[in-house]
Amino acid sequence: MDALRAAGVDVFRINSSHGTRDDRRRMVDLVRRRAAEAGRIVGVLQDLAGPKIRIGQLADPDGVQLEAGARLRIAVGDFPGDAERVSTTCEPLAAAVRGGETLLIDDGQILLRAVSSDGTEIVAEVEHGGLLTSRKGINAPGVELPLSAVTDVDMDEIEAGVAMGVDFIGVSFVQNADDLRKARAMTWAHGGDGVGLVAKIERPQAIQPNDDILAVSAAVMVAPGELGLVIPLERV
Repeated sequence: MDALRAAGVDVFRINSSHGTRDDRRRMVDLVRRRAAEAGRIVGVLQDLAGPKIRIGQLADPDGVQLEAGARLRIAVGDFPGDAERVSTTCEPLAAAVRGGETLLIDDGQILLRAVSSDGTEIVAEVEHGGLLTSRKGINAPGVELPLSAVTDVDMDEIEAGVAMGVDFIGVSFVQNADDLRKARAMTWAHGGDGVGLVAKIERPQAIQPNDDILAVSAAVMVAPGELGLVIPLERV
């Protein structure tokens, strides 16, 4: 940390997806203490996890091989999956996906093309296969999901972050300005009037011409890893 600070780091990012709340509190305290010892002002950015869409557990702990051209069904529920049918607990995904939409699994390692959906089960064709293991993430890049970027867990983390004295809060998977307004209302409710919101641009919906997102953000963070999965890199 001292080497990074000496090299010019002005803000340290603390990931809310990892570790415990006590771990994060100790990290904030460490940043503050080391900055004070060095006579520097160094900011702390709390990075919220945001909504996670995943497949469920597979019956085979080693995973299953998905072959190009095969059909895979993604059904709302919680059951042991196999190479033909897997579960997800994200009901809005099956309701929002339409035939022709692209679905990416495991950070784009597996590519599916939706054939149809009845609102509770998606039928998709595997275009680029690979090894699928339990609890891998699903990304539907062209679909605006009726999900807030700020989950109930995030709301608790915002309250904790304000109490820890973080300077910025990164809101993950922002789709519109309402996501940021929800986070802002939570910071205000807990006395964090001076906490700046950082809009993390990871979904294509957030890059449409929309000054509202800029109006309610202290800063914007373009996440090339996530965004590069869903739009061409030259657009990133």
